[in-house]
Amino acid sequence: MKKTKNKLSLPRIAVAIITLIVFCTACIAVNLFSNISLKNFSDYAQKTAEKLSYEASSIIKATQDEKTIFLEAVASASIHNNKNIMVVEFADKNGQTFITKKSRYYNPSAFTGVKVNTPVNVVNDDKLQTAGYVKIFVSNESALEQIHTQKIWLSLLFFVVWLTFLVVIFLYKLLLDRELKILYLGLKNIVDGKFGTKITISGNKQTNNLINIFNDLSLKLQKYEEQNVGSLLIERNKLEAILMSIVNGVVVCDNADNIVLMNSAAEKMLNVATGVLNGVAIQCYTDSDGKYCFRDKIEEFKDTLVQDITKNPPEFTISVDNRIIRCILSPIFMQNDEYLGYIIVMLDVTKETEVNNMKNQFISNVSHELRTPVTVLRTYIDTLYSMGDELDKETRKEFTATANKEVTRLHRMVNDILDVSRLESPDVELEKEITDIAPIIEDTVTSMQVLADEKDVKIVFTKPDEPVMVPINVANMERVFNNLISNAIKYSPEKTRIEVMLSKTENYAEVSVTDHGCGIEEKHLAKLFDRFYRVENSVHTVKGTGLGLYLVKTTVEKHHNGKVYVTSKVGEGSTFGIKLPLSL
Repeated sequence: MKKTKNKLSLPRIAVAIITLIVFCTACIAVNLFSNISLKNFSDYAQKTAEKLSYEASSIIKATQDEKTIFLEAVASASIHNNKNIMVVEFADKNGQTFITKKSRYYNPSAFTGVKVNTPVNVVNDDKLQTAGYVKIFVSNESALEQIHTQKIWLSLLFFVVWLTFLVVIFLYKLLLDRELKILYLGLKNIVDGKFGTKITISGNKQTNNLINIFNDLSLKLQKYEEQNVGSLLIERNKLEAILMSIVNGVVVCDNADNIVLMNSAAEKMLNVATGVLNGVAIQCYTDSDGKYCFRDKIEEFKDTLVQDITKNPPEFTISVDNRIIRCILSPIFMQNDEYLGYIIVMLDVTKETEVNNMKNQFISNVSHELRTPVTVLRTYIDTLYSMGDELDKETRKEFTATANKEVTRLHRMVNDILDVSRLESPDVELEKEITDIAPIIEDTVTSMQVLADEKDVKIVFTKPDEPVMVPINVANMERVFNNLISNAIKYSPEKTRIEVMLSKTENYAEVSVTDHGCGIEEKHLAKLFDRFYRVENSVHTVKGTGLGLYLVKTTVEKHHNGKVYVTSKVGEGSTFGIKLPLSL
């Protein structure tokens, strides 16, 4: 139900009250003066009649026989000398009129005024006797004109008084509005944060007190701002700076699910520009494929009991543009348990997820790789054990060679796994000696030639004429060269060649192995030396543990301060190389 606003301001009420007072006072004054004028007129008529009565009494006493003539003269003189007297009549003591004089202006039908009848008394023998009566008609036109004039002047006087009051009220309102406007502007400056604003106008006592209070308040607010607000802003900026510098992504949402703060790490994870999502509902965020990443999880979070959320903050995983992001939701409450919103902490677990997947793939590959030689060994040894005497020499020799090959393969895989653990240990430091690496590479090429001959692949080794002396751990470098050359053989087509090149620069010895196989896509090159990573999972069919190139990188870079690199082109082949410093 709407309330009616009172639109009557204080000045309007004052004007109405003053107008009413002036009007009522004017009416009372006019009536009062009119009554006084009418009373004065009645007194005047009575006195005039008494004066004629006195004159008539004197005439009657002095002239007994000729009194009529003199009374007529008195009546005519009275009418002539006094314009207000319309009729003068003299009557005897019995009331019989014997003289009547009328003014030429007398109109019986239009006459307004008073009629006064006064006895004419004479003294005979010390006794007062009534000799007759005098009656006069006195017109009140002049009195009415006088009353009308008085009304006009009184009305004019009260109008001037009323107008004066209005002017005073208007001027007061004008001054008051000016003072209030200045106070309003001053308060607006305070609201806008312009503390220290001063008002210098002067007014009445109450206004001056109000202005002084305002100036004191403004000054105190300015001092408070200087002392506290600055430090609060600094602390807030520090808090935001800390939040922005956190490696993990942080998103703060209000109780309406709108994003109020997002640090740079979160913007990077969600692949958005700075400030783009501020004020946007978190449920509306979509990845590059148009998929809503948070909508279902936020709705589920809001439907969960507070007790359950407090004990176990909800966790979920989203996928944003090939990134795997783990999110943890935590509600925000004030000390009075008022719900303010929630915080989403985001961790980029893409790498960890990939490593876990590679570990799982590694376990699967190792299990398969171990099962194959173990199965072959068990089958062949069981056959030799059970039927050794029945087999001819060539068959036994073939079985023994196969078993030896599988044992060597098994030994190599186990060594790879053990070497990974050993080389990753922070306490391990390989012993090095300055050695010519050309013979080591030649021995590796020679040992790998048997494997290459099975595919009719030719290995060509190129080296400089002078020795290349490098501080290395011979055993580990042999494994490095063995892995590089064996990988090249695995992925080389039949009847191709592999180029192994040793070169020397001012600071490094460089060894490169080039094959002419199927090549590797560029998207895989950056991860080839990662642990458990195998391109074969997507491209090739050659099985392995995914540790060979990782061992190469760990041995060269961690233990020999060198560098590894790879270049490849799909359909043309790949080149794997290492650079070893010539000095420690």
